[in-house]
Amino acid sequence: MFSDHILGDNSKIIDAVVDVTNPFEITTFAPQSRDSKYNDRFDYPQLLRLSTPNDVYADAIVSLLVRFLWHYVSVVYESSPQMINVYQELKIKSNFLGIEKKIY
Repeated sequence: MFSDHILGDNSKIIDAVVDVTNPFEITTFAPQSRDSKYNDRFDYPQLLRLSTPNDVYADAIVSLLVRFLWHYVSVVYESSPQMINVYQELKIKSNFLGIEKKIY
């Protein structure tokens, strides 16, 4: 009998459910999960997401910065786990391209 689980975007809950469901190859549906750590298909082979991962979101922002030749930007974000992950991805991608940031 195939069963699945629908979750929100809380990574602690997703991790706990995936720890139980992965060995049984049960699909876990987390439509709002954007955390980049879930991009690893080896660790999360049965996790189904519909939202754009944070690393893709950050890549789009950096692409706009590059397109408009911005080399110095200010970053303002809320201290939620979701936004912290977006900022971390943005920092990685912008450092690679030499874009300087001011953090607020």
